[in-house]
Amino acid sequence: MVPDVATGDPTRMFCLSCARKVVAPRSISKYAKLKSHLKFRGSFTNVVRLSLAEIDGIIGDNLPMSAYQTEAWWNNSPNLHARAWLDVGWKTEEVNLKEGYVVFRKVRKILGK
Repeated sequence: MVPDVATGDPTRMFCLSCARKVVAPRSISKYAKLKSHLKFRGSFTNVVRLSLAEIDGIIGDNLPMSAYQTEAWWNNSPNLHARAWLDVGWKTEEVNLKEGYVVFRKVRKILGK
């Protein structure tokens, strides 16, 4: 037990586990909103076509330049950004950088997530 981390008051004790959550909250992936979007869309469709601009809007930030320049960025390998679609049962099916869009296909149903 430690003093309350929010106020520093030694009379209000706080457990170390709770203090850790307050001081160092879990970081959220830049692509978490894309993950949520695909999870939602998966409840009523198996194919989603998104422009790169739409993806920028969904994540609330710009994709890295490599996402606009190389199709390899969109591979279904388990890296940080691809986990956004792989974890909720989607894979990239088509990438067209010239026209600026990506097609995702649902490949498995997610239960209880």
